Amino acid sequence: MSNDATKIKVNPSEGQEFKPFYIEILEPTMVQREKMMNTIMQTELRDFSTLLQIIRWGTAYTDQELNEYSNDQLAGMCNAVVEKWSKKK
Repeated sequence: MSNDATKIKVNPSEGQEFKPFYIEILEPTMVQREKMMNTIMQTELRDFSTLLQIIRWGTAYTDQELNEYSNDQLAGMCNAVVEKWSKKK
């Protein structure tokens, strides 16, 4: 795990079926948080590209690694990034 990453458990939301797993979420800069929040406010996370962009900002996973996850798992990863970055102290 990177020194500037936090290991976070990703749990399925209601209606999702996958086993919980852990991901490493990077510590955001203020610019990254601003981009994420602006993106969320503009799109309300309605498209898959937005979901992937937030995961890319918040993790060090490659597209090849992300392609191994189901859509539900990717949605869970995005939610974990948003939650972690929104609770930044």
